[in-house]
Amino acid sequence: MDRKRCRDETSSDDSYEDDHKRRHKRSKKVKKQRRDEDRRRRRRRHRRISNSRSDDSDENSEGGDSDRRPQPKKTTGEEAELSEDVLAAIGKRTFEERTLAPPLHSEFLSRCKDVVEYGLPDEERANLTKKYPPPSNCLFFDPPKLNAEMKRILQPASQTKDARIVTKQQKIAAALAAVTKGQMSLIRDGKDLIDLPIIECLSDTTRLLADIHRNESMIRRSLIMANINPTIKEAVQETTCNEWLFREKLDEVVKSAKTFDSTAQSLRPGKNASNRASKNSNNRPVNDGRTVNRGRRAGTAQTSQTRKRATTPIVTHDRRNNERTRAIATDDNGKLQILNDLLRKSSICKCKPVRGQFVSGIFLRPKSDGSKRLILNLVQLNSFIPKIHFKIEDVKIVKRLITNGDYMATLDLKDAYYLIPIHNSSKIYLSFQFDNQLYQFECLPFGLSVARYEAHMKIV
Repeated sequence: MDRKRCRDETSSDDSYEDDHKRRHKRSKKVKKQRRDEDRRRRRRRHRRISNSRSDDSDENSEGGDSDRRPQPKKTTGEEAELSEDVLAAIGKRTFEERTLAPPLHSEFLSRCKDVVEYGLPDEERANLTKKYPPPSNCLFFDPPKLNAEMKRILQPASQTKDARIVTKQQKIAAALAAVTKGQMSLIRDGKDLIDLPIIECLSDTTRLLADIHRNESMIRRSLIMANINPTIKEAVQETTCNEWLFREKLDEVVKSAKTFDSTAQSLRPGKNASNRASKNSNNRPVNDGRTVNRGRRAGTAQTSQTRKRATTPIVTHDRRNNERTRAIATDDNGKLQILNDLLRKSSICKCKPVRGQFVSGIFLRPKSDGSKRLILNLVQLNSFIPKIHFKIEDVKIVKRLITNGDYMATLDLKDAYYLIPIHNSSKIYLSFQFDNQLYQFECLPFGLSVARYEAHMKIV
């Protein structure tokens, strides 16, 4: 009995599980059917809405009801044509539209395009050049000949460039001959009025080619003018270009230019003696010559007189030096005023003769604002100073320094040289004499070979 009961309970459990699985499958199937039905219902609803909207749009396009809101008017895209007054008011265009000619025949087009892109073969180019020689009364179509005088001064590179331009002018001459030949053929047939548009077209072509021919001749002249002496350059430039590049008798032009230049030189007044003295005076040291021995260029070929002068303590009143100093005009109010200004600024100071002192001359140089600047004539002193190479900053360095958002400004320092002091041991070399009084610079003067303001201040 117990076994039978257990078997019945087991069979009942199995049947319960099977029944549960069947119910679960049935519920899943029902849910799927419901989802499909909902999906179909939504699709039908969406179709009804879209159909109703399309019907409304059709009614609006046909006119619709009078109580509906009016739709905005659509623009057709066509612009209204402006009147001449409005066009005159808004002004002319900066660049007018290019009007093109009617298209060419396809055969003409293909041939022209091939020549433009690839050029003519050498043999065909030579044949065309020979085919159209210039007319008997138009020998000026040929490239101008280069004068023998110019051939002698022309560099090889310039000769090569000139030969290339001559070849180009030969092709232009052949084109001119061909166009004029066709033009004359139309004129001779007696149908001038019928062929008038063609004659006009050929005439315009002739003028354009002739202008190109002249431009090439001017380029040849400019290449040669760079090698001509400036004294005769203006006279040669005024010559006309005909059969020869610089007219036929160029030697006569050169002779007349030289004669004119020599005559003009003789008519010019000579230099003032005081100016010569101011530039050449006081360029000798007051001392015994030790400053010269310190220079880089001072050789061992110093005479015994220089060594003997080394025993002289101080030569403060050398007669020759004083005579040259007197050549500086003491009554020059401009120099006196500038000296007073420099003394007031402490740029110079009065001094006494000392051993090793180098006395130089002074002269005035006009500034851009009309005033004068005092220049210390240090030609002799610069000959003993070694040259120092300094590279000035250029635009490339400025580009690397500037960043986005930087401001640019120009700074002009008044008396900028006078802001750089001179070492006490070097002041004796920057002395000058005016009105029997010795002065020396306390700061950097104009005229010193190593006085590069950019090198000292590193200004870009």
